[in-house]
Amino acid sequence: MLELFEKGGVIMYPILASSIVALAVIVERMIVLLRTKIPTEEEVRAICLKARDGRREDVEEMIVAGPTPIHRVIGAIWRTEGDEHAREKSAGIAGDHVLRELNKRLQWLAILGSLVPLMGLLGTVLGMIRVFTRVAEVGDVSDISLLAGGIWEALLTTAAGMSVAIPILLVYYWLSGKVDRVAFEMAHHGEEFIAAMRVRKEDP
Repeated sequence: MLELFEKGGVIMYPILASSIVALAVIVERMIVLLRTKIPTEEEVRAICLKARDGRREDVEEMIVAGPTPIHRVIGAIWRTEGDEHAREKSAGIAGDHVLRELNKRLQWLAILGSLVPLMGLLGTVLGMIRVFTRVAEVGDVSDISLLAGGIWEALLTTAAGMSVAIPILLVYYWLSGKVDRVAFEMAHHGEEFIAAMRVRKEDP
């Protein structure tokens, strides 16, 4: 493996560095997202019922006891004074903060997933230039081993780039899917809580 790495040329080093950076980001983001819990429908419904009944202390206690993104959005709605528009705006701001935290550094995976194959392609192009320069110096194009040996070495960087980029992009889209789910749950339960408060306000 080390021999193949060395034959790939200097471009193999930025590909290796990119894979290390991507791995660090993946591990860190996976820890964050796997720790990000989503409350059950029953838990959210219980908060909505207490809010509808005007049980302020119980609602506050449940919000503090469940530090999830959904609880943060519900807490922002609950603590906002004003009309429904003001509560929706507070929910949007709280949701944006949560999504900013969850999406932190994910863009690096998208960048590296797109950049690493280009690094590999660049390495292959540089390798092909070396091969044909060598052939031109020798002046004997009939020697197939000279061409074949140089070409397969040049293609190593493309293979390395794709081998690194494919898992990076797969994990990136998987992590992005988890963030999208949190965003959906925040919007859904935020609207549910606002509706519960609307019912309380309209009650005689």
